[in-house]
Amino acid sequence: MKELVGPRGPFVRRAARRRRLVRWVAALGALPLALITWSLGGALRARRVEADEAAAVGAMKTLNAAQTLFREGDAEGDGVLDYGTLPELEAAGLVGPGLGGEGYRIEVRVAPGELARFKWMALASPRGEGRRTFATNHAGVILYEPGLALRDDCELPQRLLRCACGLPVGTPH
Repeated sequence: MKELVGPRGPFVRRAARRRRLVRWVAALGALPLALITWSLGGALRARRVEADEAAAVGAMKTLNAAQTLFREGDAEGDGVLDYGTLPELEAAGLVGPGLGGEGYRIEVRVAPGELARFKWMALASPRGEGRRTFATNHAGVILYEPGLALRDDCELPQRLLRCACGLPVGTPH
């Protein structure tokens, strides 16, 4: 080991070595903490997505009940038993303004014209990290698939409808 020249030479060298050692120990000590934080971040994000999806399914169930109450109770008071749009359901006090939570955007479409008495459809689309889009309609079935869209006829895609045995609806068995 080479000594520094001067009255404080060996002590300066040892202090520099100690500082380097302290930096390495601090860096190695922070590494596990960083790895744990990174791995928990993914788990927490997944739980948040699951909670948002559960809120979206709950919103679809709420809309099914609200549409039934709106139609059967003639909430508009116009003598026509028809389904309501989201603003009409909110005005009637059947759903709240925060329906679907922060993670999903809720849309409701009522069939045009005379079909408004018989058909409606709702869609819950993810705003951020959600993976699935949820849909329901006048039949009361809740389905999910990425990228579903509201349809003018308010019908759910036939390819998604399945009977209790798991086969698509309309398949002979």
